[in-house]
Amino acid sequence: MFSSRRKTLLLQRARTLIERDAAVGGVDTASTPIGLGFTLPLFPDSTRTTNDEWMDRVVKAPVSKLRPEALPLTNQSANQVSGQIKTVLELAVRAPSGDNCQPWRFNVTDSTLEIGIDQSLAQHTFNNRHHASLVSVGMLVESITLASPELGLQTEVQWLATEFASLDRKSPWVRITFTSAPSATGQSTWQAAIQSRSTQRGEFSATGVVLSHSKFNFVKQSDFPLVSASVLSGEQARSTATLMDFICKSEQYVFSNFSALRDLLQWVRFSKNETQATNDGMPWRSLGLKPAEALLFKTMKRFPVLQKVFSPIIRIVIAMQTRRKIGRAGGIALLSVKTATPEAVFEAGRVAMRQWLHLEQLGLAVQPISAASLCVFDVASGAAPASMPVGYKTLYRNGLGTLMDAFCLNAGETPIWMYRFGQLTAKPTQETPRRTLASFLSGR
Repeated sequence: MFSSRRKTLLLQRARTLIERDAAVGGVDTASTPIGLGFTLPLFPDSTRTTNDEWMDRVVKAPVSKLRPEALPLTNQSANQVSGQIKTVLELAVRAPSGDNCQPWRFNVTDSTLEIGIDQSLAQHTFNNRHHASLVSVGMLVESITLASPELGLQTEVQWLATEFASLDRKSPWVRITFTSAPSATGQSTWQAAIQSRSTQRGEFSATGVVLSHSKFNFVKQSDFPLVSASVLSGEQARSTATLMDFICKSEQYVFSNFSALRDLLQWVRFSKNETQATNDGMPWRSLGLKPAEALLFKTMKRFPVLQKVFSPIIRIVIAMQTRRKIGRAGGIALLSVKTATPEAVFEAGRVAMRQWLHLEQLGLAVQPISAASLCVFDVASGAAPASMPVGYKTLYRNGLGTLMDAFCLNAGETPIWMYRFGQLTAKPTQETPRRTLASFLSGR
């Protein structure tokens, strides 16, 4: 641990470097903390830079290892995929995934699509027993099933994995069979919603949000019998002190578990070259970071020992911002599963994607609150990572009761995924990059 004098010198050096380089440059925004987009009082706001390469001159952090494209189930070539299915998949790969890792693997024949996971891309402290991957695959599959009718296709979804152990094998998790059908173009706007969907980390407003709207009740329970959905208004969430305290403490988790912080930082992209080389991960602007804050993150990535120096300060700021963002949101929605099986978690991802897209159609913004829901499911199902501090295991164990009380869940229902929503009051954050469809199909 650094002495007080050493910490002071490090901070002074950081300020000097930022002030020196501010003249050369300015700034234009899955599973990351809701509070990212914070303002740290330690650093001045550098707003004169014109690009993000200036950080490379300040801290020479190693460029993230170029990730191999997802290994295919077979060497199916992109030009062999039929036009309709190809269009559907090009839309579907815009689905969210943890830290935008995009771990999906596709095998396509004339009328059948098999979906698996590249385990090397999906490894993460937040992805215990593939819980995060299951939610992501569910979102991907729901995007496919919603977009297909507008392109003259019907889909039949078959879940293939029966237990968590089977997910570790290199076999597909889902099989989708396509058949021709009359085009539903003009009768739905799912395709447009998929195209425009994004995660927004700015502040929301409750203006124009009516919770009695069918936005949360339009999903037929018979279609997804393993999942239930609940919603609170922002005012209800703000007035529930135990819920607010739990969410704020949960959002600090990634900066209290340095394994989780390491996994987060490996997916943050600090330059245009790095973003273009990988076409995955999260450009620092997409996190809502200001240049000085991005420099701090890059410094912690380059010098992990500094994580213990800065994390306590970041945790305080994140808690403050989380409380403000939740309080000003239009509401919070929670999905829970009635059984802790892979299919139920996959089904929750499907429901989450449909709700998200419906909210997009209504002009509302969405941001997942992953730590306060997914970690509760991990602890409740005995899948908490070994690196999780004992205090956080207790927090999430007690958090199960907090969520059940706040959202009036039935006995036996376990929270799995939560998000806030509302009218976006600030400039939309930058979209995250996407790999090409060919990379999921051919492995090139």
